[in-house]
Amino acid sequence: MIESARVAEILNSYNYLTPTVRLPLLAAVGRVLREDLRAESDSPPFDKAAMDGYALRAADLSGGIDGAGLSAGLSEFSVIDCKGAGDVSQAEVGPGQCVQIMTGAMMPSGADKVVRVEYTERVGDRVHITQPEPNINVIYAGENRKAGEPILSVPCKLRPRDIAVLASHGIAEVTVAEPVRVGIISTGNELLNPGEPSATGKIYDSNAYQVAAYCVELGLPYTKYGAVGDDPVHLRQAYERAFEDNDLVISSGGVSMGEFDYVPSVLRDMGAEVLFHTIAYKPGKSTLFARFGDKCVFGLAGNPAASVVLFRVLIEPTLYRMMGLDPTYFSFCGRLSEGIRRSSARRKEYRPAFYDAGQIRLIRYGGSSHMDAFAEANCVVELDAGVTELKAGEEIHVRPL
Repeated sequence: MIESARVAEILNSYNYLTPTVRLPLLAAVGRVLREDLRAESDSPPFDKAAMDGYALRAADLSGGIDGAGLSAGLSEFSVIDCKGAGDVSQAEVGPGQCVQIMTGAMMPSGADKVVRVEYTERVGDRVHITQPEPNINVIYAGENRKAGEPILSVPCKLRPRDIAVLASHGIAEVTVAEPVRVGIISTGNELLNPGEPSATGKIYDSNAYQVAAYCVELGLPYTKYGAVGDDPVHLRQAYERAFEDNDLVISSGGVSMGEFDYVPSVLRDMGAEVLFHTIAYKPGKSTLFARFGDKCVFGLAGNPAASVVLFRVLIEPTLYRMMGLDPTYFSFCGRLSEGIRRSSARRKEYRPAFYDAGQIRLIRYGGSSHMDAFAEANCVVELDAGVTELKAGEEIHVRPL
């Protein structure tokens, strides 16, 4: 049985990368960026007003005598122009003059301060400053980012706010990773598809739908190859089709030690290299991982809890690494509202729970086939190997679902 640290080491060493593609910004949302991007110009490219008001010379308000011999400390100015965002004033602001300006507009020549409109009263082409303006209210050229400075660096999963930043720099296309293509296979004579009539001794296939739903959530294309019966010939045919069309294959069932658990032998007969089989995780002890050329396959146990937990813990990080991103998954601590005791602590264990305001409430959980428990959960608690008991009020790591 392989310990969790060794499992992580094996998966981290799988270094296949999907190809890249050039996409327009909106088509790249959620994709993994595969090029470093730098600003081609200053941001903003010019000094601009930070708010609506009047652009003038700060020296006219600060006291003293300016170069033209005009007494400073003025409270009334002559309005010589009015400009909005996108306009460029041809006027040059001199002593005692100002330009009415809107937020985002380019500062006129000669002006270096904006008095906000709330601090003024205007009559005709004269404006009176009614109270001191403590701020400059100018966003300077390059204040946000200088030309040549990095905007985004790889690896990076593009979020909507990243798209906004790129658009603000005039970038219309980016180089991103092609998504991992995922093949999904279920195994077992007992499986029915949802919608089919129930039958004695049969169960509905939830694992294939669960894995497919995760692919939808991650924006990955997937192909379902249906439920394959406990027959090595048919199972091999399903794997061959899946490997031909996809980068990564996920199967469920057929990996334990039973008479009809054909997955390990079928994969080895096909020439796949099994890198681990039987791991120190609960649920999912019999999980298998193998390489088939550049491609790979996860063989999950047939119990639904293994699909929930191990997709998040093992498969999702692998999918992102294949696209060039090694994500650090968010986990946090909370305090148990009740104690946990377990008779065996040989494996790392995950149990469904509900986190709220720092408190963790365990969900009633009947074991690895109790899928309904995960519908009530918003996280799983993580019990490390060797930990047999935690008392109410103790801290424990949780991972969001």
